[in-house]
Amino acid sequence: MNHKQQRGVSIIMAIFLMVVLAYLAGVMARLVAESNIGAAQDVMGAQARQAALAGLDVGIYKWIIDGTCPSSFSPPPVAGYQVSVSCATPSSTITNDTTTLVIAKITSIACSTGGACPNVTNPNRVGYVERKVEASATR
Repeated sequence: MNHKQQRGVSIIMAIFLMVVLAYLAGVMARLVAESNIGAAQDVMGAQARQAALAGLDVGIYKWIIDGTCPSSFSPPPVAGYQVSVSCATPSSTITNDTTTLVIAKITSIACSTGGACPNVTNPNRVGYVERKVEASATR
């Protein structure tokens, strides 16, 4: 093969290499963006769990100390999260010789703000997290 027949091959290789590298750069950018979104969702999930636990603490306090079991209430706000707490007492109680115990089931749900909590219409939107915790307490 002489020099005249090889002319133009290097430009085709260069264009091909640029296209492949641009594609790889796009894939890497997308992976980094998805990784950052996943990390942010993990942090928000941990914060929502702590907000739900704070609401659960308020519900247990109301039941054990105040002696009330409201069917639904909102505790003081937690930054960035809506918290709703519900309390339910069964119709039966536990009684031994001298003591009667009433068991309450307390449920706390924390959601990232920006809509209904829990969000049943669009729970998969980016930036929305929800955590639910439950406990039983006797009095």
